[in-house]
Amino acid sequence: MGFAVLKDKDNEDIVKYAADIKEKKKSILEFIETLKDDFSNIDTQEYGLTKLVYVLQKLPNDCLDETEVGSLLEFFLTRLEGSALRSGCVVTGIHHLILHSKNLPSGCEVPIFQSIYSESTVQCFSQPDRTELFEILDFFLKHRRQGLKSLGSEFILCFMRAVNGERDPRCLLQVFKLYLDVIKDFDLGIFLFIVEENITT
Repeated sequence: MGFAVLKDKDNEDIVKYAADIKEKKKSILEFIETLKDDFSNIDTQEYGLTKLVYVLQKLPNDCLDETEVGSLLEFFLTRLEGSALRSGCVVTGIHHLILHSKNLPSGCEVPIFQSIYSESTVQCFSQPDRTELFEILDFFLKHRRQGLKSLGSEFILCFMRAVNGERDPRCLLQVFKLYLDVIKDFDLGIFLFIVEENITT
């Protein structure tokens, strides 16, 4: 979870843009357009992403509509792997949108889960990022469980891959609670023995 260091002028712009978006004078997509130069240069990408995440954190939960939330999630997810290498703030952006958006798109949990837990290696991320990634998974289990269950054995396989090898005590409690939740309500099939073994070791 890394944020670029911003200048005073940047912070002023963030406050102003967030206010304009809240008042419907400008859209979040218009703000992203102003960051185009930052995103086009690998050396300044985190600078632009930091400004975007800070603006999102200043918006009310119901400020963005379903289409805007979906577009932002797609935007961040395409940058997820690179963020792991740089310890960037992409995970924080995804985490904020999922946990704090009233208009989270219907059915989005399946492609998001696949992008994060199937196509990415969770254990490659920093500890703060892993904490947020496990919180996202916990949110989906609590609020979008049926979508995850529709994945069948793919969910179990990706879940085990995500938590396998976790050694940080700050994350282990999260992992243990997730295991208990998954065992209670998912058909583990051939994976039952492996999951039970992980819990007891």
